[in-house]
Amino acid sequence: MRNLITLFTIATLVILSALPAEAQTNWQIDAQVLFRDGARESLTGVFTTHSITESSVIAWSYLGVSPSWGEALGGPAFASASANSYFEVGVGAGVEQPTFTPRFGAYALYVRGPADVFLFLEWGDATGSWYYLTSHYAVGRNISLGVHAQRYVGVGPRVRYGIGPAYIAGTYTYDHEVEMWAPGVSTGIRF
Repeated sequence: MRNLITLFTIATLVILSALPAEAQTNWQIDAQVLFRDGARESLTGVFTTHSITESSVIAWSYLGVSPSWGEALGGPAFASASANSYFEVGVGAGVEQPTFTPRFGAYALYVRGPADVFLFLEWGDATGSWYYLTSHYAVGRNISLGVHAQRYVGVGPRVRYGIGPAYIAGTYTYDHEVEMWAPGVSTGIRF
């Protein structure tokens, strides 16, 4: 099984690099820091999508790194756009370190006018399930209010301030697994 996952991951990366130059690639780099119990915990993620010209089929990848582990996932996705909304859904597989075990994931993105929702789910034998959800509603030209939910971080309000492709977001979440409130901040850029 491990060899199959490795082969799938390598094949996905090769296919992504071989897609035509006129296709559109989107990148989002996000660095999170959570302040909990006097300690600082961090996670850096890179999420990419690569669309093929005049096609609803896209490829996606996610690379996540923290001080204690790392992971890489990727797979196919489908996108649909109308005059005032956009929907994207994908599934994939990859590996996580330090145990080099299989990891599976799925995501969905929905944007309609000033609102957006992003959901990312993962599961694997080594570290179990994980979820990441953000939802925003633009209340001004640069400010969005919303909700942040993430396993090992918690659930709570989120404020995002963006200038062009860059943003900074603040959260104050409650993690029911450790019964603790914690502030957090993330910065990112989309291109």
